[in-house]
Amino acid sequence: MRELLEKIRADAKAQLSDNDADIEALRVRYLGKKGELTAVLRGMGKLSAEERPLIGQLANEVRADIEAAIEERRQEMQERLLELKNNVMIVDDNADRINILAPHFTNAQIADCTNPDV
Repeated sequence: MRELLEKIRADAKAQLSDNDADIEALRVRYLGKKGELTAVLRGMGKLSAEERPLIGQLANEVRADIEAAIEERRQEMQERLLELKNNVMIVDDNADRINILAPHFTNAQIADCTNPDV
């Protein structure tokens, strides 16, 4: 069971490191009511009295590690989203063009560069 718990921890962390990871789906897959870790915890009744506390402690560590990795990934994604929002600047009032590459330029400076009549 120890190997299974370590495999669950490694798999969860590997999948969370993927840029396209669906965080909520992974949370449910590993920590949800029918999740992989929950299934292992349900099987703890079959363990001997000596093994139960050790495996229980490891399972709690795995749960905490996965929860921390999920929270860290959420924070990273929120920071990236905020960074993207801060870097987007409306170029004209019609909002049909945006500048995401040079947010430190003013609208007037960008208009001067993009104006074909100049």
